[in-house]
Amino acid sequence: MIERSIEVGLRPVVIIRCGANCAVEGYDGTRVMAETDSRWNGISMRIVVRVGNHTLFHSEWSSKGSKITGSDDAVEVNVGGSCRVKVPASSSLKIYAGKHASVASVHGPVLINAGGDARAIGVGSMEPCNAGGTIEVDCERLTADDAKFNAGNDIRIRVRSLSDARVMVNDAGGFWDGEIGNGRTTVRLRCGGAATLITEHEVRGKILGNIERPA
Repeated sequence: MIERSIEVGLRPVVIIRCGANCAVEGYDGTRVMAETDSRWNGISMRIVVRVGNHTLFHSEWSSKGSKITGSDDAVEVNVGGSCRVKVPASSSLKIYAGKHASVASVHGPVLINAGGDARAIGVGSMEPCNAGGTIEVDCERLTADDAKFNAGNDIRIRVRSLSDARVMVNDAGGFWDGEIGNGRTTVRLRCGGAATLITEHEVRGKILGNIERPA
């Protein structure tokens, strides 16, 4: 097993590029900690510091003294194989995974692009999500007024604060849309399987797909 860590503070931007499966968990700490069982692909980490129009790279393997200080700075984690990563709970997270990606207990915005399945449970806010397999999301809010989720298979999504939205769905059963409240926010679900919206609110319209109540 290979392990690497870097000091990043409480609210870093963390960008993870992974060749295979990526599992990310938020925790109460100030370091990004990554591990992989792949001896051949390894892990590289670097701090990306933006000064005006210039980008500076500070390569790190295991750092105790360096950390992110600017709001535009980020830490990049690159893993050739599969990895497990722990990040500060208030991180802003962007994941690019060759296979499956899962995120839990991250309070900042989360963006996922995965070749396989994408799963985000107990996260604060979701940015657009794209997956070649299934998408499963349970988040507090969306970062955009026009949010898009694209999956090759099924989508299951719950946005806990979603009380004023238009939901537009294009799945294996065809196209349908519905409204919650006044329809201020737009949520677009496109998938090759079945799309399921989980909400305690009334959804008005010609509903042709799956609406579930929270457990």
